[in-house]
Amino acid sequence: MFEKNKVWKNIKLELFPDVEPLRTVMKIFVLHIISVFIVLSFCPQFGFGLFHLLGLPQPFDVTYYFMLVSHSFCQIACGLVLFVFSSTVVYTQLKMTEKEWLLNQKALFYTLLVSLTGSLFVVVAPDITLLNVVLWTIGALTGLNINKIAKFKPLLNNNQ
Repeated sequence: MFEKNKVWKNIKLELFPDVEPLRTVMKIFVLHIISVFIVLSFCPQFGFGLFHLLGLPQPFDVTYYFMLVSHSFCQIACGLVLFVFSSTVVYTQLKMTEKEWLLNQKALFYTLLVSLTGSLFVVVAPDITLLNVVLWTIGALTGLNINKIAKFKPLLNNNQ
């Protein structure tokens, strides 16, 4: 029995290697930053957009349509769009074992990504208010949970 478990453990390690947390976190941050730049190219948040920085007109200014509803809706929708896109990119690029590890570190992951991105916006656009940040954070956390609601999770669940 002991020998069988040892063989099974070796096979499992071959198929599903241990996750290196620092490497996985760095991979997530790089994918998130790339996603942020892509989303900011068509949805400037807090007045910070790539086309705006380069002095180019916004060809796909999604914010305009969000603002037609209301400013509060725009803040929530921008956070939602950013984090739905970012979390989808992250989940599609991670290995199965990295996804499993990420699901076990969900609170840490959400906190780091939201605070990292929120801090970037506060630095770049210091005239934003606390209400804007709160509304944007609500949208961001909703966006991060959309993949969970849509059952977009690793094929390997924790019971196996």
